Amino acid sequence: MVRISATTSLTQWRATDIVKALKTGQISPHDLLDALETRIGKVDTWVNALPILCFQHARQEADRILKRPVEERGTLCGLPVPIKDLDDVKGVRTSFGSAPFADYVAPENCYMVDQLENEGAIVYAKSNTPEFGAGGNTFNDVHGVTRNPRNLDMSAAGSSGGAAAALASGTAWLAQGSDNAGSLRSPASFCGVVGFRPTPGVVVRGPSANPYQTLLSNGPMARNVGNL
Repeated sequence: MVRISATTSLTQWRATDIVKALKTGQISPHDLLDALETRIGKVDTWVNALPILCFQHARQEADRILKRPVEERGTLCGLPVPIKDLDDVKGVRTSFGSAPFADYVAPENCYMVDQLENEGAIVYAKSNTPEFGAGGNTFNDVHGVTRNPRNLDMSAAGSSGGAAAALASGTAWLAQGSDNAGSLRSPASFCGVVGFRPTPGVVVRGPSANPYQTLLSNGPMARNVGNL
């Protein structure tokens, strides 16, 4: 059994401590992005949690945040967060795990990403998902299989398996996922982290071509309950 543990420098810190350190100036968003890039290079070849990386985009966003006074940098104050590869981030690929969309680049943020960035989140990666989020295991023809960091022979579940695996392998402090029938909760249970499904509508969704999809809920994932 092969394990990937969430260790190494800043990547081992709790999300709450990271945000405190950002607000006091002890660390900067660039320190966090450097730590993540190093950690991803070490472990994600095996785990495949974050197949789409956008560090150039993230560093530009970090520069933008640092131009604002600390009290205006939002709740997350420059904390990097991966977005599930079903949701648009302007200028970044959104493949939906589907071959026809493998090279699609989003022209605009979805509403949720706008809201997260307004609160100081920095998007640095897209997390893997089954095609169109339809499945209890995270694999697709574009990015392949996401493996469970607790045991690389095992499933990370789905459909937010990439987000859960990133948390468990130390390549994210917090992550965004979505849930229609367990897609935040099942991967969290498989990977030993926490996923929370809010009441549908509490977290903004859209724009959407399907206004009748009312049960899906965006929600947070973290390494433990205290960090949600």
